[in-house]
Parts: sequence; C-alpha cells; structure tokens
Amino acid sequence: MTSSRRTAPALHTVSALAERTGLSAHAIRLYLRRGLLRASRRSSAGYQLFDDDDAQRLRFIRVAQSLGFTLNEIGEIIDHGRRRESPCPMVRTTIQARLDEARRELDALQAMRKRMQQSVEVWNTLPDAVPTGNDICHLITAIADSWPDLKQVNPLPGVVARRSRTSSMR
Repeated sequence: MTSSRRTAPALHTVSALAERTGLSAHAIRLYLRRGLLRASRRSSAGYQLFDDDDAQRLRFIRVAQSLGFTLNEIGEIIDHGRRRESPCPMVRTTIQARLDEARRELDALQAMRKRMQQSVEVWNTLPDAVPTGNDICHLITAIADSWPDLKQVNPLPGVVARRSRTSSMR
C-alpha cells in the first residue's frame, strides 16, 4: 500500500547548509546580508531554514564567482531572474569585458616576466655592491639605461590598481 502523504522537503540551518555545500557559515550569512540568498522559512525558535533550492542557489553563486563575477553582479543576475528577465546579455557582456581585461593583464605579466628574465641574466654577471651617493641599488641602475622609454613600461595596471585599493581599505 502506498502512502499518499507527501514528505516535506528537508530544511537546513545555516550551519547544516554550510556543511552540506562546503561553504562557511560566514559566507552564507554574507550572501544573506547581500540579498543573494533568502531563507525559505524560520523555525519556531527563529532560526533561518533553507531547502534544496537554496543549496542550488549557493552552487550558482560559487560558479558565478569562479567565473569572475562580483557579488554585486551576481545580485544583478539574480534580480533579473526574480523578475523573469533574461540575464544572459548582461552575463555575456560582463564576461567579455573580464576576458579582455584578463588578456591585457596577461600581456602585461608576460612583458614583466620578460623584463625580469633579462634583468636576472644581466645581474648574474654583476657583483654585489654597497650603495654610494645617490645610487640605491646598482643592479637596477645597471639595466635602466638599456630599457626603452620607461613611460612605455606599464607595471600591470589592473594588479597595481587592485593592490592600492586593497591597501587603502586597511
């Protein structure tokens, strides 16, 4: 005999959801504060409870983050979905911009790697020296004259900008 009773979906607290998804409870609470995730219900004790759809939402957030989307952008994507509007044009545009930025940063990194390699080759032929007068490090000074116009050398604009933003936030 088959029961016609439907089983209620499993509900999870933040810590159980964290354990189930491999995320930290702190990350889940951050997503809640940012509006990326909403509790399905509350327990009688006031705990936020989450179902399997919420675990899927967390998976979506993790995949989007791994593609380089910021939490704000993920929020926009989710808002499109809540309004039943396609987020696909925004997703394509954002990823293309990130891809272009990554390409520029990789080009800058490769140029820096080449400068570093050339410098090491020269420096391996030079002795160590103690600074005198205005000379700070003779190794760097020794290669400065062999470089093209230093205005052309751009030390990783995206990385430098992120580092300065990070250090100013401390």
